[in-house]
Amino acid sequence: MLEYFTPEDNVLEDNNYHKHVRDITNRPINTPDDCDFTRKEIRRVTEGMDNKKAPGEDGITAEIHKHSKYFQKA
Repeated sequence: MLEYFTPEDNVLEDNNYHKHVRDITNRPINTPDDCDFTRKEIRRVTEGMDNKKAPGEDGITAEIHKHSKYFQKA
């Protein structure tokens, strides 16, 4: 879904702000309590999303999230 809804990521088009954000996001998170989200956590957050709210910049609505494989019961 993200490949469809988000623009191409071109490093050559980065301004200073984008370069800074890219640098921060490429750094590994190294905290003792860092762990992956569980399906249960993802499901709980997704269930709480309001279908009537506008989508974010990526165009993905709450309803789309609720139909994703991560929301489906395992």
